[in-house]
This record gives sequence, C-alpha cells and structure tokens, in this order.
Amino acid sequence: MKKIIKLRIQIVSHMGMDYSKKNIIRTVEFVEGSCLRVVAEDILSIFEFNWDHAFGIYDNLENPTEGYSVFADLDGDGDPMGGKSIEKAKVGRVFREEGKEMFMLFDYGDEWVFKIVCEELIPRTAGRERPGYPYTMFRQGEAIEQYPEY
Repeated sequence: MKKIIKLRIQIVSHMGMDYSKKNIIRTVEFVEGSCLRVVAEDILSIFEFNWDHAFGIYDNLENPTEGYSVFADLDGDGDPMGGKSIEKAKVGRVFREEGKEMFMLFDYGDEWVFKIVCEELIPRTAGRERPGYPYTMFRQGEAIEQYPEY
C-alpha cells in the first residue's frame, strides 16, 4: 500500500538573513511516488515564489552527503554540490523516516533556504484520501516577497 508523506516546510533564510523566528511554515502531503522536482515546485508555489532559478534539496548546505538538484538533470558539469537527479528521486525514498530533515536551496545566488522535515508517514487508505495531491494542510505566517524592494 502506498504511503502519504507529510512534510513541514519553513523558510529559514535568504541572503544570510535569518527568517526562522518568523515561523513561516506550510505543511503539505505528497504521495510517496512523487519526484522531488514536484516537491520543489510545490514548495515554490505555496510560498508564492516564481520558478525562475535552479534549486536543490540537500541534507545540509555546508558539506552535503545526500542531495538532489536540477543541475544533475542537465547536460554539462552536473551539480557543483554533488547532488543526484531531482527527477529520479522519489519523496518516499528520500523521506523514509519521520523526523528526517533536508534543506531546499533555491536560487544559488540569493540563497533562499527552506527547511523540510518529514512529520509523518501515513498509510494511504480509502477513508484518508484527499481531493488531490500534493495537498496543503496547514499555513502559518505570511509569505515573504521573493523580490523585495530593499
């Protein structure tokens, strides 16, 4: 039986500025077979960002040992941080246990950082179905403007 992966996503920083205390959080459910590109696109959408830059999802941003990015899916030099294909990686394989944390880096110049935590692995049953996945369950805090006037 397929599972639903419930992720808690929080904007934590932008250009070195700490946003973690602002508690801008979204909780989203994904079907375990969704690729990480879908997860990244949905994160951008629920935080009202344009999908206009590259992105990757990593276990940490200093010296990642696990990572997935769009660079790995493009011809050329690949991901400078060593990430694998974000198209081939499935959310259910990356987030196999509750409590696992990853970080999405969006726009490698401005460095928007989103913390992603697996909150729950839910068996997919007939009484638990949502109208569509990904499904945003919870929103806290106002979205931050992607291109603010400084």
